[in-house]
Amino acid sequence: ILTALFSSCAEKRITKQSFSFDTVINITADKSDEKKVSDVLSKCQKFEKIFSRTNPESELYKLNHENKPLTDEHLSHVISFGLEMSHLTDGAFDITVAPLCDLWNIKERTTPPKMAEIQNALKNVGYEKVSPKPFNLNNTMLDLGALAKGYIADKLREEFIKKGCENVIIDLGGNIALIGEYTVGIRDPESPEKIFATIRLKDKSAVTS
Repeated sequence: ILTALFSSCAEKRITKQSFSFDTVINITADKSDEKKVSDVLSKCQKFEKIFSRTNPESELYKLNHENKPLTDEHLSHVISFGLEMSHLTDGAFDITVAPLCDLWNIKERTTPPKMAEIQNALKNVGYEKVSPKPFNLNNTMLDLGALAKGYIADKLREEFIKKGCENVIIDLGGNIALIGEYTVGIRDPESPEKIFATIRLKDKSAVTS
């Protein structure tokens, strides 16, 4: 878990918050850029309707459940990258693990699934099952949770740069993208109120998993 730390001229800064991607989003910038922050923050809803695996209106949901064609440029890019990483890692990283994610359901389950359930779910898991051209999931289902937030953070950062903003912290939970130079704190996972390490970054991103 990351947090960007700043103290100097804090009275000249503003933070706007929203909730998307099952994550509290905080964007901090100069007060003079407040309108720009609101404009960029509104784009999160657009990305939610592309990458959400649980929203029936999202492009990814329709791809997984309705066999809709892959037409969205953002979704296509992330899927292509995900398949490339799945191939390079021989499946150690695999974007077709949605059936397993649904089975484990860590938000609601209190006990692990049985091995027979896992084996059954694995029948529809495997990046090599996906046909790229023409695109076909072939009964697999995609989970882009390991990639989408980082991609979105990069896109939001690009928007701020286009708008001429020079001091921005984009905080998407475990993904922080920066414009300018900041100290980023890494929280202690056993005591989230404590920071056990810091790193100094300029125009970079920091991610925990």
